[in-house]
Amino acid sequence: MGSTTSPSSSIAPVSFGYPVLDVKLDGSNYREWAFSLKMMLKYGGSASHLTDPPPASTSDNQEVEARHLADDRVMAIICMSTDLSIRSSLEDHKTAKEMWDYLQGRYQQSSSALRYSLRQNLHHLQQQDMSIEEYYIAFNKTSSQIDSMIPKPPSVCTTCTTCSPAWAAKEKHDQQDTMFDFVMGLRSDFEPLRVQLLGRPTLPTLSETLSALMAEETRLKSLAAHSMVSQPHSVQAVPPPLSVEVDVAAVSSKKAPNKTPCSHCGRTNHPDSKCFKKYPHLLAEMREKRATSRRGTQAVTPSTPGPSIQFPASAVVPQFL
Repeated sequence: MGSTTSPSSSIAPVSFGYPVLDVKLDGSNYREWAFSLKMMLKYGGSASHLTDPPPASTSDNQEVEARHLADDRVMAIICMSTDLSIRSSLEDHKTAKEMWDYLQGRYQQSSSALRYSLRQNLHHLQQQDMSIEEYYIAFNKTSSQIDSMIPKPPSVCTTCTTCSPAWAAKEKHDQQDTMFDFVMGLRSDFEPLRVQLLGRPTLPTLSETLSALMAEETRLKSLAAHSMVSQPHSVQAVPPPLSVEVDVAAVSSKKAPNKTPCSHCGRTNHPDSKCFKKYPHLLAEMREKRATSRRGTQAVTPSTPGPSIQFPASAVVPQFL
């Protein structure tokens, strides 16, 4: 059964045809959740329920009833977009505004504390074992939140001939800072490309930097795969070592002892830059050099003349008598 309203009513009931909110409040994502919820309610024309108190009782009972029905639906949307652990704390609130104010006071951090936390997270963000795409997603999530907190110029200033060039220069400078922050966290594999990008007469944008890094990542993967395929499958008359990784790591550890564990495999007999599990192409190159050295040794050995004994011609005459 649905309720009906008169054509003269200025407030219509909220339709249930809202899009599904793709994020739920779990206590750590209030900023994303609040923005998403407000945008969804704006779509249905009900965002005012988050800020406006309910109307006072008047003679127009039909309008008050329509408002209460709309508010009940907004309350239901708020409840269903929060985790169960949070939902139970909303039971005593009677209006959508009360729920909104309660959640805002409970989870919204001060702008200074949030800004400091985001800057700290961005400073410590490193690529490590992530791909370029995964690293960019993690970086963009934090940097976009910081960017949203930067005051934006009034629309009048963006079109003013006096202010517009200054704002454009500042925006370009901020975008370059973002690109610097992004390349700071790259692995050492991309150091040559990083130097090349920063050495350009005109600095690349973040989008151009991302494109170049993804192309370089594809090249490095192809090189590593080619090295693994082209390595010899067997070595004649020479059995392979039981553990090449352990052997080479032990030799390098004698030359330069290192007690700091590798951040990738946890072993202490090699530095991060020489970890075969993290950089398979180093293992392939080492095997190729060892196989080449062995093939060269085997090729020289048969051609080496052995000692010979010279006998006079008379000494080789058989003695029958």
